Amino acid sequence: MPQHALLGQEVRCSSKRRDCVSQSVLNIMASSVVIGGASGAADLQAVLQVAQGQTNALDVATADRIKKESPSPKDFKLESNDISAAAKVDSPLTSIESRASILCRLISLANGSTKLRLAVLQYFVDLLNSGTQLLLTSANTDAAPLQQIADAAAGTGLALCDGNSSPLSEALQRQHLSAPGISQQERAMLQSGQWVTLGAAAVTIQTARQLLLGGTAVAALSAEALQIQVSCRAVAVPQREAHAHPCNIW
Repeated sequence: MPQHALLGQEVRCSSKRRDCVSQSVLNIMASSVVIGGASGAADLQAVLQVAQGQTNALDVATADRIKKESPSPKDFKLESNDISAAAKVDSPLTSIESRASILCRLISLANGSTKLRLAVLQYFVDLLNSGTQLLLTSANTDAAPLQQIADAAAGTGLALCDGNSSPLSEALQRQHLSAPGISQQERAMLQSGQWVTLGAAAVTIQTARQLLLGGTAVAALSAEALQIQVSCRAVAVPQREAHAHPCNIW
């Protein structure tokens, strides 16, 4: 076969592979909760879905923006703190609360101009999608669990594996993940805010809302089955839409 024909065949095969990869990415995005950007879902239902195990993905345009805003390699310096030993977590958040907390912090970082590297945000996306349960302390304030979220980006902390607490590094190795490491500036950003409280509140409110809607439906069906003439006033549960700004709910 002539060389130009072989070259043309290779180009067509390469194009098909790119199309397959692009289609795979689109399929993943379609079945995942999208984080950031105009296409991003940042409502209570999205938080509950990911908290219960739904996958998530960064909006493509948001990822490009974060990459452009990231510090240059020459300006980036990993923190020098020695945090190799993770403290025992006596009273951890539930898996749903932990995932919701991480997601709320992720949504805020994706929607704001935080100067964090894309690798840090993608790490938390992958951590949630892997099903790894990061052990976060249940406390009166968000300081301790947010520090543990920052520690996780540095590669230390604890995770729940087979019902037992184990080093996060082991859980990451099993999932073929690696922590990106963080700078002092990135740690300060990760540890700011009240995102653990917001995550727990989002789960509680949306769960209660679903129970209310379910109860209303059951009551309506029961009334219909018993042929009871009732006049019901629709109950509207307000749900704020999030805006892409760190000062808002996210």
